[in-house]
Amino acid sequence: MAISIAVEDEPIFPGLARAATVWGYSWSNKAAKHRIYVFAETGGQWIGGPDYSNPAAEADETSAGCVRSFAVGTPTFLVHEDWNGCWYVYGESMHRIVKTGKDEELYRTKLKQSGPCDGRR
Repeated sequence: MAISIAVEDEPIFPGLARAATVWGYSWSNKAAKHRIYVFAETGGQWIGGPDYSNPAAEADETSAGCVRSFAVGTPTFLVHEDWNGCWYVYGESMHRIVKTGKDEELYRTKLKQSGPCDGRR
């Protein structure tokens, strides 16, 4: 199971927001029904924890049938810089192999940030 965050390097025009999306990936060693829920949050400076009440984007899908791999992406959303030039995207995904009896469930998280707040500028 994996998660990835894709954010445009630069906005199309200076001063505007960047476009982003978060993807969850799932695979298994044999055909199975997969369900993936993906949560995305964005903001200025990362404060150390997600705010689940206000997602930038979400996606929740189950494979139509039994497959070995499955991917789900959020709709594209905008990433705005704060007054200090900072921005972050937090992504979280829940991966579930749906089966009779007990489902197997795993979570993955990822944080991507930029500007002076991540120490690279």
